[in-house]
Amino acid sequence: MGYEKEELPEVEDLEEIQNNLEEEERQQREAAQKREDQKTFCLTEIFNYYARQFTVRPKDFDNLHDQLFSLSLKGYIALTHDLQIPVDKASVIEVWKKCSKNNQPHLFDDFRNSLTRLSKASNKFQIE
Repeated sequence: MGYEKEELPEVEDLEEIQNNLEEEERQQREAAQKREDQKTFCLTEIFNYYARQFTVRPKDFDNLHDQLFSLSLKGYIALTHDLQIPVDKASVIEVWKKCSKNNQPHLFDDFRNSLTRLSKASNKFQIE
């Protein structure tokens, strides 16, 4: 008849294909990690800039480090204004308070978590 049997790939070919797939997956994971590291670096730079610009003078030298690496409400409002995030001031204050611990200035993790809430508030503000 006219039917020909397909040849199966050799075992070496299958191993090579598997190795190529594993290498591609590794490269994709490394690229994703590099993008995440770059995002974190940029957010850290933004956070540090606004934290230092709007720091309150400490009464003693021991608190200087803590205040240089925490973002006050004033700095947070300035950040949203400078980035032209379309949200009203009351919503910015509400987001800041919800994400801060006992209404204390934000540390970097608090700041990073607040960005999601801020984007949701901005979307809500734009819809209304």
